[in-house]
Amino acid sequence: MSVRASPTLAGIGVALVAVVLITREGPAEAVPDALDPHPAHAGAARTTVAVAGTALLAGALFGLFFVCLHGTGSESGLFPLLAARLASVPLIAALTLGRGESVAAALGGRDAGVALASGVLDMTANVLYLVALRHGLLAVVSATTGLYPAATVILAQTVLAERMRRTQLVGLAIAGLAVALVAA
Repeated sequence: MSVRASPTLAGIGVALVAVVLITREGPAEAVPDALDPHPAHAGAARTTVAVAGTALLAGALFGLFFVCLHGTGSESGLFPLLAARLASVPLIAALTLGRGESVAAALGGRDAGVALASGVLDMTANVLYLVALRHGLLAVVSATTGLYPAATVILAQTVLAERMRRTQLVGLAIAGLAVALVAA
C-alpha cells in the first residue's frame, strides 16, 4: 500500500506545523540564550540544553517504540504491549529505588491514583495505536499520533488553568485540519 499523494501527505506536513505551533514556548525574551556569556545566565542555558537533549532523547525513544510496534505481526495480539509494560514497570521501580525512595512512598496518597490513571490511559492509547497500525499505514498513524501535544496543551489549560497563547490556538485549529486531511 502506498500513501495517497494529495490529502494524506499534505495532512502529514500540516500535522508537523501544528505540533510546532502547539508546543511553542512564550516570548523569545523568556527563553535563556545558550550563547549568553553572562555568568548568572550560564546555569539557565545549561538547563535549557539539558532539557532539550532529554526531550530529543525521549522523542527518539517514543519513535523507536512506535516503529517496533509496527514490526509486530497481527498474530502477536497485544503481547508486545504486555512485554513493554513488563519491562517498564521494573525499570521505573529501579529508578525510584535508585533515588533513595521506596516504591510504596513514591505511590502513596493521591499519587497512587494519578499513577494508576496514567497507566490506564497510556495502555489504552497504546492499544488504540496498535489497532490503528494494523489497519493503516505507519506514516498516517504516526502523523496522527504525533498530534498528542495538543492533548497536553488542552489538559494544561483545563487542569492547571494555564492560558493558551494565540499560536497554540492556531496550532490546535491546524491540528484539526491535519486530522481531516489524513483521514480523507
